[in-house]
Amino acid sequence: MAQSCVSSAGPDPPRERCRGCGAEFKDLVCEYCGLASRKAEDPALERAALDEFHVLLRRCEPDAQAKLLREGFLPAREENLLEAAVLCLPYLAQDSVEPGPAAGQRLESILAKLSALTPSDNLQRAVAHYRERLAAYRRSERSSLVGGFVMFGLLAVALIALIFWFASLL
Repeated sequence: MAQSCVSSAGPDPPRERCRGCGAEFKDLVCEYCGLASRKAEDPALERAALDEFHVLLRRCEPDAQAKLLREGFLPAREENLLEAAVLCLPYLAQDSVEPGPAAGQRLESILAKLSALTPSDNLQRAVAHYRERLAAYRRSERSSLVGGFVMFGLLAVALIALIFWFASLL
């Protein structure tokens, strides 16, 4: 079974089994896979599940964060999706390298759900803003990759030149 991101806090018995991974849990979001325990009919309950998901996410190690970002709870309502997008942005930062690609995938999922909603001026502006942020992250990610390849290439050329120089001395 997967390892939880939080330690068990007390003797309270779990009330449900996760429909995603089968783990027992007692809160709104499974601490193993990040899925919601049930569909939130109430906007406040959905928001509480989103908040709980992000508390869980902050407690995890980067590799577990990446898994939760890819597979975890996504709300259905516009206001909660917009909040989920805002809460996803810090994981796209350059200093959070490990969960960054998963955060990009999560933001893409959020944008897809937002795009499927009835359009409004505010929603279209928000989607455009988040698409720009995602595009900037992707450009940064590509430039880092290209920079790594250039540095590796230069190192390889220097090594080959050094080998030829030593060979010419013999």
